[in-house]
Amino acid sequence: MGEAATTGAPAALMNAVSDAFRPTGKPAPQMPFSSARLWEALNG
Repeated sequence: MGEAATTGAPAALMNAVSDAFRPTGKPAPQMPFSSARLWEALNG
C-alpha cells in the first residue's frame, strides 16, 4: 500500500512538462528532468 500511490507521479510529471512545452512548439526533453535540462530545452 505504501508505494502504490506514487506509481502515477512520473507519468503525471511527464504529461505536465509535455503540456507546458506544447505552446512553444519545441519538443519536451527526455526524462530525467532537471531544471538545467528544462531551461536548455526552452532556451537552447
